[in-house]
Amino acid sequence: MKLRNLNIMIAAASLSITASAAELLVGATDGLTGVSSMNDVGVQWLEASVGTDGTSTDTFYGPDGDSNYSTGEAVPTASEIFSVNDDVRVVGEENHIEVKFTISNDGYDYLDVEEIRFDASKLFNGSPAALTVQYVDGDFSGVTPGANISETFSVADVNKVGDFPDFSVDLTSLADYSLGFNESATFAIVPSSASAGASTYIDNLGVFGTTGPASVVTVPKIEVSGNGNLIVNNSTTPETANQTLFPERSIGSIGTNEFTISSTGSTNLVLTGSPDAVQLSGDTNVFSMVLQPNLTDLAAGTSTTFQISYEPLVEDTTNTATVSVLNNDTNYTFEIQGISVLIVPDIDVISEYGGFAITNNQTEVDFQQNTDFSTAYVGEPVTNNFLVRNTGYTNLSVTGASISGSSELTIIPPVPGDVAPGTNIAFSVIFTPTLGNVGVLQTASVIVSNNVAGKEAYTFAVSGTGQIAAPGEIIAAWTHIDPALQVAPQEVHSSVEASYLLTGADGAGAWDSSFKSSLDHTYGSTGGREYFGDPAGGTQNKNILWHPKNDTISPVLTLTVSNASASASINLSSLHYDAMIETLGNTDTVVINYSGDISGVVSTDTVTTVYESGFRDGQDFDHAINGVLEPQQTVSFNFMIDTNNMVNFQDIFLDNFSIKGTFVEDPYLEWISTYTNGVAAEADADPDGDGLDNTYEFGLGGNPVDAEDTGYAPTYGSVEEAGQWFEYVHPRRVDSGLTYYLELTDMLTNPVWTNMGYSVVGVGGAFEGDSAFEAVTNRIDTVAKDHQFLRLIIEQ
Repeated sequence: MKLRNLNIMIAAASLSITASAAELLVGATDGLTGVSSMNDVGVQWLEASVGTDGTSTDTFYGPDGDSNYSTGEAVPTASEIFSVNDDVRVVGEENHIEVKFTISNDGYDYLDVEEIRFDASKLFNGSPAALTVQYVDGDFSGVTPGANISETFSVADVNKVGDFPDFSVDLTSLADYSLGFNESATFAIVPSSASAGASTYIDNLGVFGTTGPASVVTVPKIEVSGNGNLIVNNSTTPETANQTLFPERSIGSIGTNEFTISSTGSTNLVLTGSPDAVQLSGDTNVFSMVLQPNLTDLAAGTSTTFQISYEPLVEDTTNTATVSVLNNDTNYTFEIQGISVLIVPDIDVISEYGGFAITNNQTEVDFQQNTDFSTAYVGEPVTNNFLVRNTGYTNLSVTGASISGSSELTIIPPVPGDVAPGTNIAFSVIFTPTLGNVGVLQTASVIVSNNVAGKEAYTFAVSGTGQIAAPGEIIAAWTHIDPALQVAPQEVHSSVEASYLLTGADGAGAWDSSFKSSLDHTYGSTGGREYFGDPAGGTQNKNILWHPKNDTISPVLTLTVSNASASASINLSSLHYDAMIETLGNTDTVVINYSGDISGVVSTDTVTTVYESGFRDGQDFDHAINGVLEPQQTVSFNFMIDTNNMVNFQDIFLDNFSIKGTFVEDPYLEWISTYTNGVAAEADADPDGDGLDNTYEFGLGGNPVDAEDTGYAPTYGSVEEAGQWFEYVHPRRVDSGLTYYLELTDMLTNPVWTNMGYSVVGVGGAFEGDSAFEAVTNRIDTVAKDHQFLRLIIEQ
């Protein structure tokens, strides 16, 4: 619209022309919080990165000396609108973060945009930053879209907080700076290449101008959308989001998309097309109107819909058509597109864990794809699962899968058969390291046979290295120790309680967390897929960092493990961790001891591996531990720096801690804990007072808290078989750790009991049908003596 910046007043006998004072149209004083001071002035923030730590401490927009926003409003504390630094630049072009905003006239005969004011600062010292203001596009007649409408401003350093330098752009010199009703203009504050490498702050952005009287213009206005997303008039770029790009289809299938016509003006929108309101041209043999709009005269604020179908006739073809909606606003046209596909199968192989695609003929192995087995233990096979997926449009025929190479890598092939489009079948590769190849990389090629042209033998490589395992299983592990958050241990056995504690930082140094962690996915050198990811769900990106400040005092990291089991002891076997130092040529020494219900010295480790950016594999440390942690016992492992070999102010990084052990279950403790909850649980206690202590109740299958239940009773009787015998059969609990035997005596007055005079003639078979007990058959010769007494002894 041509500019209009004067108010014209016609009196009875004279004509006077007076200029209107510019008013604040839109102001942003707190990040990108746009506050329109005029009821019918619209603003939309299009681009920028909002920060929270910079502010201009004055209370006005740009160079205006008077306060331009309420004195009762607090000085803003969040004003960084964009930052420019090296990582947002692209070689060969400037790819900057901009402050881009649109001003619209939503209710006046005219709106004159006369001035843009703002404050700006650069964070770091050095060369000044450079900014320009651009007219991006809009309804200013005679103003070239993308043109600079300001000089290049030089932005000096003020740091994050202070009275930022003030800037102003006068728009009244433009060929047009006036917006009619429903018109808009978009502007951008753009950093130039001189701004790279430093954060630039914008605050107190204000747009000033004048407005005419409220609009009484009534005009129709049309918008067309698909799936709720606007379709730009005259668009020739079909998009999935607004449904102008139809989903791919195969021959014989049909798909229908719905579009909406909206009346967004202030008076009725009339669809004038005849005989049809919406018309198609182009590939009308495959695109068809399914449903015309049910309304052709749409009141302001209403809408109607129409539908178009796509049914391809030829495979592997792109079809296009033009949609035209004739109306009493602006004739609306846009292009639609559909793509037909080949009706053939296609194949992808992906890792079941994570869904990472493996390309055909891939020779490199990758941990995430499950093709790299890394290191695995001898005697502990590792199975990685894969999926064969049909990404085509007809059945994929998989005839089998094979593997060639190392005999330590074997395959469980998929079941041959057809795989429907969009579905998959599974197969597995197993790595079984052997003692003879410890430390030697084992490789093989997997071949999936199928009917996809050019991929009939889908091939990829797998590999792994075997090693001898540290005994036991992981009972506790830490990969994400954060002093600020006190993140819990990542992995703790269900029968273990574990924690960590950082002490001694005051005066001695500072514990901290960092992103310089060891990324090898293993605890020490124990290998295998010990863990993948951290407790927060990302990659393992935290470790514990110690920054010493006093070469005579060491902070301490304590890892504590408690055996929470009521019936199992833990044979501790090994401790593992990774470490790195900051500076090449220096070393630090880590001292580890343990204390509590068991105690000792683990080791003294010299750390020489230096942290490097990118992929980092910390120095691995593995140590044997000798000790048994009984139920309810606790041990603490203490990490500290040897002050006799300390490099002051050198950071040391510790990461990937784990403790291994073997659980040894006590069958008696496991049994008694189900009855007594620790009350009268001693082996010689008799909680129910039936005359049988807990050992006998356990050995015979009784209930220690029920006097009526004494378990299975032995059976006995006479047997004549190559002599005369007294046969005594008693139950024996399987794998109980108990000792059963008989004792005999000739008299009960002053008896002398001896474990002699009988023979065990049979062991086996479930006692009275209970497989937890076996029958033990004893025989006593009744010819040599005419009477004897016997008793059954059960001992732990």
